[in-house]
Amino acid sequence: MRDYGKIQSAFWTSPDVIKLSDSAKLMAVYLLSCEHSNIIGCFRLPSAYIVEDLNWSIESVNETLSELFENGFIRVCKQSKWVWILNFLSFNKPENPNQWKAARKAQKQIPEQFQYKQEFIKYFNQIDPLNETLSEPLQNPLKRVYTETETETETETEKPKRFKKPTVEELKKYISEKTLNIDANKFHDFYESKGWLIGKAKMKDWRAACRTWNNKEKANNQFSAAPKIKELAS
Repeated sequence: MRDYGKIQSAFWTSPDVIKLSDSAKLMAVYLLSCEHSNIIGCFRLPSAYIVEDLNWSIESVNETLSELFENGFIRVCKQSKWVWILNFLSFNKPENPNQWKAARKAQKQIPEQFQYKQEFIKYFNQIDPLNETLSEPLQNPLKRVYTETETETETETEKPKRFKKPTVEELKKYISEKTLNIDANKFHDFYESKGWLIGKAKMKDWRAACRTWNNKEKANNQFSAAPKIKELAS
C-alpha cells in the first residue's frame, strides 16, 4: 500500500483522457492514487473495494472499468481480481536502486491466475535497467557492463558514450533489423520536437526507446480490437 500516488499535470490534457467520460476520468485518478495501488501499477483490486471507497453502485463501477479497458487505460482480470494500469511505469519509473528492488519484488507477487501476467513481465523487463542494459548490480558502476552496442574491446572503466540522436536512416535500419512496427519518420519527428527528452530526462538510448515505442503500439493495437467487457469481478 502506498501513502500517495503521483499524477502528472499533463494527464488532464492528454487526448486519451479528454475523450473519457467524467466518471472514467475520476476512476482513472482513483486507480492512480488509491491506497490499494503499488509501485508497479499492477495490483489486486476487487470491485467491492471500489464500491466502498467511492460509494458507487457495482453497476457503475463495472461500467466505468469497462470504459477504461476499452480505451486502453487498464487491463482487468476477473479471475484474480487484479488490475494493471497500462504504461504506468513509463510515467512513474522507479527513481533509485531501492525503488527498483521494491518494484521487482512487487512484480514477483503477481499471481499466476492473472491472465495478463506474461504480458506485464515482458513490459516490465523492457523498462527494468537490469534486464535491458546491465549485467552487474547498480551499486557496482565500474564493473564490466555490456549493452547491445558494446564490443569486447571496451575497458571496464570506460565512461558511457554521450547520446547522439539518430538519423532517420539509422532508425530505419534498426527498425528493419529488429522487425519493429514503427514509422521511423514519425518517431524521429516526435522526439525531435521534444528535444530528445523522455519526460524531463534526456534520452540515453534511442534503441531502447524504439523498443518501448513498439511495445506501446502493440498494446494499443491489441486493445483497439478487444471485445467489450459486459461484467467485471465484484
